Amino acid sequence: MKMRFAALATLLLSPLMTAPGTAASLPDRVDTPAIHSPKALQEPVLALAAAGQRVVAAGVRGHVFWSDDQGEQWQQADVPVSSDLTDVFFVSPQRGWAVGHDGVVLRTDDGGATWQRQLDGHAIAALYAARADTLQDDDPELARRYRAYAEQGLNQSLLTAYFDNENEGYVAGAYNLLLRTEDGGEHWTPWLEQVDNPGALHLYGMRRIGGQLYMAGEQGLLLRQAAPDAGFDALTSPYGGTWFGLAGYDDVLLVYGLRGNVWVSHDQGASWQASALDSHAAITGASVLPAGDILLVSQSGVLFRSSDRAHSFSPVSLPVRFSFFDVLALSADRVVVAGLSGLRTLPLPGRARGEQ
Repeated sequence: MKMRFAALATLLLSPLMTAPGTAASLPDRVDTPAIHSPKALQEPVLALAAAGQRVVAAGVRGHVFWSDDQGEQWQQADVPVSSDLTDVFFVSPQRGWAVGHDGVVLRTDDGGATWQRQLDGHAIAALYAARADTLQDDDPELARRYRAYAEQGLNQSLLTAYFDNENEGYVAGAYNLLLRTEDGGEHWTPWLEQVDNPGALHLYGMRRIGGQLYMAGEQGLLLRQAAPDAGFDALTSPYGGTWFGLAGYDDVLLVYGLRGNVWVSHDQGASWQASALDSHAAITGASVLPAGDILLVSQSGVLFRSSDRAHSFSPVSLPVRFSFFDVLALSADRVVVAGLSGLRTLPLPGRARGEQ
């Protein structure tokens, strides 16, 4: 697969990823546990999450790390797969999920120290095949679409996860891949037809903000769940390029993506304003401080901060610089960043003079 978004795309989308119906042969990463190694901390890390006071990070080759001292020391978790992991999400200090390539869904019940596989591409293919069979008589076209996914076998890429509680949640990814669970991941329901995404565009981010559940994806795709348990309807997007994620709180809804595009809405996506941010690099991760300041990181290794409800962002001076993929605020003056060179815990300078 030709590289599409420089280093970021190389990590977010597997080089073996193909469109539905053109399955590729993949190695048995889902049956090979991640290797414990001190060098693992130097490899790319794609996602960060807080599990209570613990920090959990996930990245390539099934590597998951956790820290109980704000990133001063990291422990490597026991993970039953060596697939690249693209997102991690916790609903409590103990329970969380990680997702990645090969259709992998992992769950932890001990704060990220050990993980169990709940789903993989083979299981997703079986779910889609069964769904196709039930739809064959009533909706042959939708059944055909489900069958095309089923033919992918292991070759499924999950890119984001979101859970409302310990039972109810979603995992989503490439080519409109979306599954829902109501029992903590013991069982999954395909939700292909529940998404207003006729082009089967990739789904990169999913978060609940201000009580509404949103998804963001490629080619300007923005979606909002119409009501609890309902499908996802498309919103008018202010930008036609790829969105990598969402962040915000209350009535501050922020989307960020390629070419330094950052837009904010204060009316649940009905209208948008461009945030002032001096960058043409992809914005790849976000974190919200308790006081409401918003942090963003870029593929070019810059950290940005907003103290005015995301109307503008200013660069923050950091002692290191490498390609960043995610950021997590640990406190008002400390952050951890994840990226191409692994993990770093860094000081967060205070607001610039004159900021509110």
